[in-house]
Amino acid sequence: MNAQIHAKNCELNEVEEDYIHRKLQNLEKIHENIIAVKVDVAKDAHHKTGYVYTMKVHVSVPKQLLMAEEVGSTVQQAVDLIENELTRQLKRYKEKLISKNIKAARLRRE
Repeated sequence: MNAQIHAKNCELNEVEEDYIHRKLQNLEKIHENIIAVKVDVAKDAHHKTGYVYTMKVHVSVPKQLLMAEEVGSTVQQAVDLIENELTRQLKRYKEKLISKNIKAARLRRE
């Protein structure tokens, strides 16, 4: 899997980048045909709560582009939320592929 990480208004240290890569590797266990992943991390100053991290992730799979955006108080929290959302999306995508293949196989038999 090819992952590109871009940071805006912040510097990601090696620990945070490794954490992001480890969490993205978990997505490959769900769907092995992930083509590319683009991660955008931005640090914004919220008017009441202080700094917040906004994370956007684009996952390219065959014939589909999955996107998730989450906000967290730390990079790790945002990554965990993103992983949950993308896991849900990838499972749904995989189920659709399987059901389409089953329907096509039924039509071929008839």
